[in-house]
Amino acid sequence: MSVILQPHEIAEKCFLIEALYWLAFNRYPLEFLDHKGERIRSSYEHIMDLETIVPEYDSYILPEETARIGILPDPHYKEAIDEDVLEAEFEEWERVFSDFLEIYKTKFYVALREGQINSYAKKLPFSSMPEAKDALFNDESFDLLDMEDIKIPCESWRLEKINWDGGYLEAGENVYALISFVTQDVLKAFPALDTKVSEGVMYVSGQYVLEEDCVNIPDLKTKRGRPSFSWEDFYAEVAIRLRDDLIPCKQEAFIVEMQEWCFNNWGRRVARSTILEKVSPLHNRAFPKKS
Repeated sequence: MSVILQPHEIAEKCFLIEALYWLAFNRYPLEFLDHKGERIRSSYEHIMDLETIVPEYDSYILPEETARIGILPDPHYKEAIDEDVLEAEFEEWERVFSDFLEIYKTKFYVALREGQINSYAKKLPFSSMPEAKDALFNDESFDLLDMEDIKIPCESWRLEKINWDGGYLEAGENVYALISFVTQDVLKAFPALDTKVSEGVMYVSGQYVLEEDCVNIPDLKTKRGRPSFSWEDFYAEVAIRLRDDLIPCKQEAFIVEMQEWCFNNWGRRVARSTILEKVSPLHNRAFPKKS
């Protein structure tokens, strides 16, 4: 079967875990929009929830990525596509993957400490993230949207104080939350070993990448704030699948299928969190959890 390669915009900014994944195995931070057409990393939900994971992209490591770095397939991915996975597989895989990332965390930390890459975040006046979240979620006068991102001082970085998955740094009396980078700064600081396969096209770690001069993708910024998706069509598709008994019993697999449907029909990748919000009540009704 032929494979069609479709262009996808690289994100203007990336979070801490995304920068680490680029360094470790050259996963590009890709741009995604939420259901309102907002860039997901700057969306209201991501900011207010202190969320630094792009759900549909960072939930698991893809098979071609695990093959490239020489470890077993990610059991989270296997579970998402409805394969049976033993609990022990998760524990062993997490250990191996954590060991693999350790050296790259150290390399990235050194780059931050030496000022090779500028980092930005919201500076919260708390000594720990649990304390910050308690204030954010219980004190209505404390609003993240009013806070500007500031540059993190190089001397504030401490390797043992970085929470890579949570995307924050605990630095004494302050927490730097929603840490982000200019994506191009990260790509320049840690260039990939690429191979040009034709004029304007490079092959980077299993990904075909168009050189900047050859890119012709509509500017996503022109679509900010405009509802751009037909959710009526989405729910109609879900109804058809319910009628025809085509919905997988595992919700995660259903989310993946509907993300593919969105991309095939709308030409946009919709956030996992957005799909989850739409399908979870329906899926829970179709497959009630056993008490």
